[in-house]
Amino acid sequence: MGVINNQATLAVTKGSSLNSAIVPINVEKPVKDFGLSKSSASGIAPGEIYTFQMKFTRPTLVGGIDVTSAVVTDPLPADLEYVTSTADYASPGWTTSYDSASHTVTWNLTGIPARSSMNCDAQGLNCSSYTTLFVTVKVPPNARQSAVPAAGTVYTNTATLGWQDVDGNPIAPVTSNVVTNTIVEPLLIIEKTAIPQNTAPNEV
Repeated sequence: MGVINNQATLAVTKGSSLNSAIVPINVEKPVKDFGLSKSSASGIAPGEIYTFQMKFTRPTLVGGIDVTSAVVTDPLPADLEYVTSTADYASPGWTTSYDSASHTVTWNLTGIPARSSMNCDAQGLNCSSYTTLFVTVKVPPNARQSAVPAAGTVYTNTATLGWQDVDGNPIAPVTSNVVTNTIVEPLLIIEKTAIPQNTAPNEV
């Protein structure tokens, strides 16, 4: 990003002042070391309620950019019914909302400062600062789609993180991995018992 030259001067009462050598300081662009990963159950059954999980995560001991005004948006597949959304390990002041018109869940997250020490291993190394997001949905048949989906039906979903640095500058959005959920045949188990189990001849 640039070079800042630094030099020290020794002023004396008599004689000439002394100057140190000029030391250049290279100012590098902060590392954008953020990520957004998403996961959920792979096989789901008609009418089942299940949860997507997302982690807004970043290593914290390698430098980076302070995060402010982070917003995660998750446009849900059209046939999945929104049930609820929440977050863990979020800074105070976070909110979540659902917009029925766009069928999108939004989390407004407060800042995560760079080099914050959260969730370190036993040695105090390999720390990561993250917020875990959850959205729970219902598979058809539901309030959005009355038809029962056929086995093999696939739903795909991604989420996007948009954020600003500490100076209010918008940074390029980060997109999560694609999560794929496939409808499977529900497992039916039929058991039959006789009551009473022991009977006498000709007894009904």
